[in-house]
Amino acid sequence: MQTEISLGPQPLNNGRKKSSASELSARGCVVEDGYIAGDECERLLESIKDHLTRTPAAEINRPAPGRPLIYSVIDGRQINAGLPEIVNLYERVRTDLKLLWDGELVPLDDDRAACNINITKPGGMYRWHYDRNLITAILYLNGVTGGETECYPE
Repeated sequence: MQTEISLGPQPLNNGRKKSSASELSARGCVVEDGYIAGDECERLLESIKDHLTRTPAAEINRPAPGRPLIYSVIDGRQINAGLPEIVNLYERVRTDLKLLWDGELVPLDDDRAACNINITKPGGMYRWHYDRNLITAILYLNGVTGGETECYPE
């Protein structure tokens, strides 16, 4: 079973932990708007923009009938080397996830894939896919119009 989780900015107190853990157990998916406050998102986006002036992101362009894959990615090695704010956020998310999940949570062995920043510019696309992780956390740093995130936990 694959699970997708997004959490909120406040520490998970017992009430929120119980509610989110129940939702995760029942639905296989937890979504909490506002996990990252707007001003923190802005700071993270500025850090990412600054990083991109020094280290370009890999461009992904995979044509496919009806739904190509067009985006840029900053991989985990680049994050670990040059984006300490993202590393801290990653650890914060892992700490919160441990409060919700009874089993052991182990990051991917591949440090390039364990944490990524996917950048979809206007006109770009990030198509549906199956993750190989038991749990996937997706954090959106900016608002967009159109598009959706769907979760099929089974």
